[in-house]
Amino acid sequence: MAALTPRPLVGITGGSGINLEPMLSKRHASWPFADCPGLASATAPGHEGRFIHGEAAGVPVILQQGRLHFYEGHDYAAVTWPIDLLRDWGVHTLLFTNAAGGLRASVSAGSLMPVAAVRTWPFRHWPRRPERLNPDLTLETGTPPGCYWWVPGPAYETPAEVRGLQRLDGGAVGMSTAPELQRSKELGLRAAAIAVITNTCGASGPLSHGHVLEQARGQSERLRQILTEHLPRLASR
Repeated sequence: MAALTPRPLVGITGGSGINLEPMLSKRHASWPFADCPGLASATAPGHEGRFIHGEAAGVPVILQQGRLHFYEGHDYAAVTWPIDLLRDWGVHTLLFTNAAGGLRASVSAGSLMPVAAVRTWPFRHWPRRPERLNPDLTLETGTPPGCYWWVPGPAYETPAEVRGLQRLDGGAVGMSTAPELQRSKELGLRAAAIAVITNTCGASGPLSHGHVLEQARGQSERLRQILTEHLPRLASR
């Protein structure tokens, strides 16, 4: 791929159903995952699978619209390959967003929880899986920071699993972000994460991916506002 001008400083990954493109004040180029050597196409609903190079709040950025997951059949190298690409394109700071289930009253549906720590569920397809990861930055959203629990998916957590995660001080639970955060640390990149809470875990009634996408879309505007406010600080080394 040709060199990007201006060189992006910040990479932002949008989770399931999260629309970040309207935060761009300038849009230079876009390309699908399929055009990137070694990168698989996104298949999960709500994950467009493309990169957009532009500017927001005067900061050169790359938006990653969608991501890859273990539950799609990918291994660690495939799930985290976008991080290597973003580094090669000039990104030094990464911001991960995700759609997640809330595990405590203070992170009910509609909350945007800053991720203070990430803990990982045992999973045999992740070699050298860390039990805990700490983001380099925590962003203010109006919701208290909390611990994000990563699980491999694709099934939602059972009531017993939810109770177990609550006893382990979990604030939110989801199926992404942890592998990417681990890879960013391996590459020496700064990273932060925000969990978009789309549902309350353990609440009565069925939960569907369609419901998650609808809730994530509904919170996208507020998330874009917060990210835009933080971008100048994220761009500074």
